[in-house]
Amino acid sequence: SLPPELFDEIVSYFPTVPLNWYHDTAVGLPDSKYAERAKTLRALAATCRGMRVVALPRLWARLDICFVPATAQASWYKYVMHNLKRKAEGVQTLSDVMRGYIR
Repeated sequence: SLPPELFDEIVSYFPTVPLNWYHDTAVGLPDSKYAERAKTLRALAATCRGMRVVALPRLWARLDICFVPATAQASWYKYVMHNLKRKAEGVQTLSDVMRGYIR
């Protein structure tokens, strides 16, 4: 019963990786706090049909692929490319309606 506009306002408070972020030795890998938005939306989408309808478009609106676990940081570039390929394949399986939400 939560209006989508209010849900969008709540989701907007989660930090997101800046669009101009890039991997550089001075910058390093992004903080894991940026992954909270996607984790939360995935969990909400799995709770019930009503939340799935609201959360999935917001989840797919951003594809953040630069979160690398500590075990893969030595070869972060391989991990990121693998994630990008996996998400691209996932996008191909989406319906046309869901693809419209991806930016």
